[in-house]
Amino acid sequence: MENNEAPQKLLEILKSKNETPVVLPTSGEEWRALIRLASIHQVRSLVYFRLQEKGLFNRVPQIVADHLKRDYLMIAGRNSIFLQDHRELVDLLNQNGVPNISLKGMHFIRSVYPEVSLRELVDIDLMVPKNQLRQSVDLIRSIGFETYRPIDWDLDIKTSHQLPVFTNHNQTNLEIHHSISSGEEEQNFDSNELWFSKRMYNHGGFSYHSLSPEMTILYHC
Repeated sequence: MENNEAPQKLLEILKSKNETPVVLPTSGEEWRALIRLASIHQVRSLVYFRLQEKGLFNRVPQIVADHLKRDYLMIAGRNSIFLQDHRELVDLLNQNGVPNISLKGMHFIRSVYPEVSLRELVDIDLMVPKNQLRQSVDLIRSIGFETYRPIDWDLDIKTSHQLPVFTNHNQTNLEIHHSISSGEEEQNFDSNELWFSKRMYNHGGFSYHSLSPEMTILYHC
């Protein structure tokens, strides 16, 4: 498969509906190119899901099928840990009176995808009020999260919209934001408007706050 063919074939597989039959790769080299591209864009589990959904998985070479299934199960297991840690963090902050907003992947995986295994998570993003950052850090540390370097409270807050990355014994990376952008970009977002726009969402009996759909689009675009 030529390099310029792999993206098109990947997109055809990932589409929820196809107007014409999906043309799968026909050689090991073509499959390797497609899987490599899926890995770069972190959509391996979605490829597996779509092939199953469209009844195409029985046409996939066994070695590729085994690889995709293994990745799908691995991502599902890893995501379940992220979801568990996210719930613990949100509950902890809520119980201690710290408003919080779940950002990006952790919200999308609960609200957009039909299965929680279909988006590869790399971290948890939470936003808290700037005046409650220290309280948030104390709470987060109480359940085993720690930064890879000491926090410089003056410099980190002035130069970035988030604190240094936290991690725990599950190797779950956590980013604590006090804004959603920094520098000149920060002027495009009114922090008060962000907090005013937050909405309550529910997933499997678990309630959390995230940005409104409109603000989510503005944030990601």
